[in-house]
Amino acid sequence: MFVGRFGGQTRNALRRARKEAAAPPVEAGTYVEPPRDDCKIREYTAHEDATTRITVHVRNQASNLVYYAIMLDINDDGAWSHVARIDTSHGTAHIHRFTRQDQETGIRTVLMALHSESDVKLSWRDSYDTIKNNLAEHERHWRND
Repeated sequence: MFVGRFGGQTRNALRRARKEAAAPPVEAGTYVEPPRDDCKIREYTAHEDATTRITVHVRNQASNLVYYAIMLDINDDGAWSHVARIDTSHGTAHIHRFTRQDQETGIRTVLMALHSESDVKLSWRDSYDTIKNNLAEHERHWRND
């Protein structure tokens, strides 16, 4: 982890980790996505402007949504950098955050436990809105890590 001036980034990261640890845990779901080879895979850019880009990766099996990843990137001095990603691996819809060095922070915030394909579909809109409607918050976390 990058330690900035006077260790501020480290203190902020530790503060966030303590806050997230204090939140009640969400149990992991029982849902296991099907093998990638059995799925139709699609990736597209859902939003892009001069400073932000949202890329979506979805997997469908027999027209059912079985997996998604929604990635937020920020244009930082002409180069795109990962800021946040929500995906449905490990039986949960959860958010990953990244540092300015393109490293995962290691803190994964669970949004919803997944027990079926219906749960994957149900969590989709909330996950997309969590990325899209909180761009400034995600960028603030990224700049402070």
